[in-house]
Amino acid sequence: MRITDLLNPQSVRLGAAAADKAAAIDTLIALQEKGGHLADKAAYREAILAREGQGSTAIEAGIAVPHAKSEAVKTPGLAAMTLAEGVDYGAADKQPSDLFFMIAAPLDGNLHLEILSRLMVLLMDPGFAAKLRGAKTPEAFLAAIDEAEAVEEASMVLSLCQGYNIGYPIFFDTEKVAGDTGRADNISKAERTACAVAFCETIRNAGYQAGVYSYASWFYNQLNLANLGKYKIWIAQYRDTLSFNSRYDIWQYSSKGSVPGIPKAVDMNIGY
Repeated sequence: MRITDLLNPQSVRLGAAAADKAAAIDTLIALQEKGGHLADKAAYREAILAREGQGSTAIEAGIAVPHAKSEAVKTPGLAAMTLAEGVDYGAADKQPSDLFFMIAAPLDGNLHLEILSRLMVLLMDPGFAAKLRGAKTPEAFLAAIDEAEAVEEASMVLSLCQGYNIGYPIFFDTEKVAGDTGRADNISKAERTACAVAFCETIRNAGYQAGVYSYASWFYNQLNLANLGKYKIWIAQYRDTLSFNSRYDIWQYSSKGSVPGIPKAVDMNIGY
């Protein structure tokens, strides 16, 4: 699960003021409530304080990630906050904390550990943390996370490519999922393009060709094609004649092809 699947703009507050650790916690809990994640705000606060009683959730470098599993959680969620002036959160390095993520998780499962692990990996990059601290709007804050996760996903893809002789490009697939919804459906064209570029640049820097896959209307309306000039373009359009007013390298012309040895229909493509 992506971090941005659990964090929405309503649960992000930037440049806030907090007198101390308790005030920071209360602000984050209010953001969780605003995001619709809590069934019982008071009970969730008790769970957060109980976890803090076991040891501070500050992770040094001005970052803290308070978290708790509780029956008071209605839906899994995140809240995030930056402070204009950091507060003493009991960090081992004695530095005040000014960048916070709060995790709300239900009692069943270990989703909080999965999210905590993903956050730890991303937040250990000083450049990423600096982007979050410098964000001027919740949307910019979320866009920074989207880009970081695109790089992380590209790195995962690269790990899976080890040991294979790959001659074709590695593609970033961006499109609307039929019959489903996601936060990425509503991000801006610029944010979506930035994610594609972040993914492709990570692939290129590892020595592979990189590209972007989608269909015509998505390329036209949801991506800035001018920013994708360095990458291969794979266009899906199921018809006899391609109608696409831009450069392309591969045309996926059918989803009803057949290949000996494969019992189901397959996509058919022409590479140029």
